[in-house]
This record gives sequence, C-alpha cells and structure tokens, in this order.
Amino acid sequence: MIRPAAVQERLDFARRLRTCMRDAGYTADSPTVLLRQFNQRCEVGQSPSVHAVRKWLLGLAIPTQDKLRVLADWLGVSAEWLRFGQEQASDSRHDATGALVHADSSDSALLDAFHRLDAKNQEIVFQLVQSLTKASRKTDPAAYRPDYKQAAERCSPALEAQMRKRSRKTGAVVQPT
Repeated sequence: MIRPAAVQERLDFARRLRTCMRDAGYTADSPTVLLRQFNQRCEVGQSPSVHAVRKWLLGLAIPTQDKLRVLADWLGVSAEWLRFGQEQASDSRHDATGALVHADSSDSALLDAFHRLDAKNQEIVFQLVQSLTKASRKTDPAAYRPDYKQAAERCSPALEAQMRKRSRKTGAVVQPT
C-alpha cells in the first residue's frame, strides 16, 4: 500500500519519537509519560494537551517547531533528525541516528576499549550501563543527562547470572538489579 508523503512523514516521526523514548528508558506508548517529561522542560503556556501528545505517538500529528525542540533536547537528539530523520549539513554534533557525537579524549579511550571487547562482553557492558543509568535516574532525576541516549532496560536474569559468574572469577562485586 502506497501512503501519501505527509502520512508517511507523520508515521516516521512517531516511530523515531517512540524509539528515542525507549532508548531513554521511558514507556513509549504512554502519552501521560511523554506529557509529564515535556512539561518539566517547557516554558509556561507551552504545554500541549494529552490528546495532542497521543497524536504525536500514533503518527497522526507532528508537533510545532518549538515543541519539537523541547522534545529533541530532552531525548538528546537534534530537532532535524527527530522531525525528518536526517541531519542538516551544518549540524555536525549528531550522527545519522541522531545520537550526539562530540566526545573528549577520555570518552574516546573508553570507546576504543569497548570496541576491543568481543561481542558478548560488549553486550554485557551495554546492559550494565543501561541498568546503571536507569538506577541513577530513579535516585536523582536531576543528575540524569538525556544526551546519553542509550539509557534504560534492566539486565536480563541470564545476563545477571553471567555477570555474577564473571565477578566470582575476577573478585568484583555485582549488585542485583
């Protein structure tokens, strides 16, 4: 089925919005969660209705530019990527997925070390970082930095068991999630 371009743009926007929310550790199908987070970041009088937010999530509407910028700042992506799925050539702070790419030397060293790990260990590190990010956001929401786009799901029981097994070998302590 061929969809008109405007309909497809709205659906693509909704998909990107839901993906970013999931990546940041929020429920992607809840208009009230999105509205609550939006209202914590917007200026007085800028708040949309729950119905409008529901339309954003379902791909029935796209927010105005001012609201789009609030969403993008919260989710740590560019407004252009969130709206259109691509970057403007002048914005080099984000990659094609919308993730922020500016990093200092310690970030680069950490990424280099991560990339030297095998795929199984990379997955363990990724899950651990997600769990820690989610836990820190629950204890101190002000300390959570949304530009760290990948944030949230809990460690699976199998992954937790793997981490415990590895910690016994290395002597590290692993706290249950």
